Amino acid sequence: DSIPLSYGYYGILGIPSPANNPPALYEAANWTDANGNFWLFGGVHYSNFNMYADLWKYTVATNQWTWVKGPGLVNQPGIYGIQGISSSANNPGARAWGAATWVDPEGNLWLFGGSGIDHSGNQGRLNDLWKYDVVTNQWSWIKGANTINGPSDYGLLRTESPSNQIPARDESSCTWTINNEFWIFGGVTNSGLFNDLWRYNWFTNNWTWMKGGEQLNQSPHHGMIGVADEFNDPGGRFAYCSWLNCETNLLFFGGENSKTYNDLWLFNRATNYWTWIDGSSNPNPDGNPGEYCEEGENFNPAGRTENRARWRDEKGNLWLFGGFKMGAPVSIYSDLWRYNPGTRNWALINGTILSNREGQYGTQSVAASTNIPRSRGGAVSWMDTDGNFWMFGGLTIEEDAGGYPFVTMNDLWQYQPDEVCFNGTACDLSIVPEINVSDSALCTGQCIDFIAQSSISEMSYYWNFEGAVPDTSTQLFPEGICYLQPGNFDVRLISSREDLSDTLILYDYIHVYDFPDTPSITITGNLLSGTSSVFYQWQLNGINIPGATNQQFTAHESGNYTIVTTNKGGCWREITISLELTPEQESSEWIIINPTLTLQAITIVISGNHENDGVTVNIFNVLGQQIYNYHEKNSSATFKKEVDLSMLPAGIYFALVTAGSLSRLEKIVLAR
Repeated sequence: DSIPLSYGYYGILGIPSPANNPPALYEAANWTDANGNFWLFGGVHYSNFNMYADLWKYTVATNQWTWVKGPGLVNQPGIYGIQGISSSANNPGARAWGAATWVDPEGNLWLFGGSGIDHSGNQGRLNDLWKYDVVTNQWSWIKGANTINGPSDYGLLRTESPSNQIPARDESSCTWTINNEFWIFGGVTNSGLFNDLWRYNWFTNNWTWMKGGEQLNQSPHHGMIGVADEFNDPGGRFAYCSWLNCETNLLFFGGENSKTYNDLWLFNRATNYWTWIDGSSNPNPDGNPGEYCEEGENFNPAGRTENRARWRDEKGNLWLFGGFKMGAPVSIYSDLWRYNPGTRNWALINGTILSNREGQYGTQSVAASTNIPRSRGGAVSWMDTDGNFWMFGGLTIEEDAGGYPFVTMNDLWQYQPDEVCFNGTACDLSIVPEINVSDSALCTGQCIDFIAQSSISEMSYYWNFEGAVPDTSTQLFPEGICYLQPGNFDVRLISSREDLSDTLILYDYIHVYDFPDTPSITITGNLLSGTSSVFYQWQLNGINIPGATNQQFTAHESGNYTIVTTNKGGCWREITISLELTPEQESSEWIIINPTLTLQAITIVISGNHENDGVTVNIFNVLGQQIYNYHEKNSSATFKKEVDLSMLPAGIYFALVTAGSLSRLEKIVLAR
């Protein structure tokens, strides 16, 4: 709608329709799925500050919204279910105010925190982490508390641990996704502003505190513009906008800490350093535009917050629209800016730097040079597969200033960038190459090769390999770098060309592990027992025995038995014995559950004299809850069954199989 405070039209749950529209929302959560569909969850309506818990999908090709999931009622508590278990009944509580979102490599949608309603109906800041499976249409509560202001645990800096837990927060809605890593910075808690940077690994289900401090309300420390330094820090702030640059470093712009900023920051994941790369270090700066599409080192947007409508085009340009400038009265913008990381210059592309504009809607679905959205902040944004920008909703100024001045919108806009305005590459001109290594985890005495991937000619390189022999090199591709002692070691690379020099430091990049002690085997009848280790693999006559990955193994035939023991670093030792069984000890009865590390299924094989015996298969989660049960009467000499686990979330499970007098229990690690 072109008028504020629409309540939308839900239609029928799960059915798309041209008439469907979400309500007018501020600070909803948003995603783009693997098929290019746009998703929307929650948000707040400014007529009475009601929050929503509904999930919407917009299909670009049909121009239709679908109410996909959720109660269709306001201010509903969360239905958490069992942590780690998806269910059709699960649903995050109503929330808004900058919940964080990511999309994992499998296309699942992730939601964290924000200000909302917990399982008991209490309203406040949250630290719950949710996953939505687009295929099954089910939510899973993955991590964090089901109550407001849940407990937190920073753990050790840059140390991943299952016990780490990010504090509850809101206003940190602009995030970064890199492969299996989700990153989040800053935000607001009950006592002030965060400046901490966290990483979540969706594969291991662990948080890691990466940068910043536990102290709140820290002031920015900009350092020197363009110079990385361990002491640089954006300070506590919230409601900024974020991008990934061409080198997958983290970028964010603006935000506020009771004052607004227009500074642009870069975080290098390899060095763990912040760099202030553009804008002013002073709060509340005014903007300075040139002509439309004109780049220049003196051109900058005004300081702003809630400018979360942002995009990165195919050439690497960074774009932003609107936002607020704090003050009395508040200024709300409708300007569209582009930042070129290659030249490190801003350009005003569309709109106006004047604030609190009503906008020009034109004719719906018809592009026109005179069209411009109303001034707004807290909108959500997407980019379609053709490179067009999309924007929905947000907060704007009411035309009738006699009432409450702020209102929410539910209008959806599309913008097509003009290639005539810019037709070059916008990737950063840094001369630091990326580093690849043949293996970053190795055992004492092993050697590896390094590669500096650089497309820049006439470069010189100086490597320093902490703890290695040799410990330096000037080659582009150093080979035969050997590590003789266990430990975690840094790698430093200095790249130089004429009067330019950049340094890349990868802290604790190489992990060297000791070999375990040589194992021994104890024989008790036909029971073989190895010495204690982390991982085991038994072999018969040099061939792995499927499923024989425990410390003990019952032998059923004569031969040469080997146990291979492996520590956490992947370093292994082995020992072999020759075993001669008596005819009474030999047996053809066994149960195999294979594999124990799987993506979606396990296979159970039972051999022996168990015809007409009942076979039972039970699978339990780590809480001891039975999640699968199967029973049948075996009618053949060999029983074989495949169990599909693809509908379960990643995690640890236990499979218990019984057949007559035989039984076997295996730990199953389900990976995604």
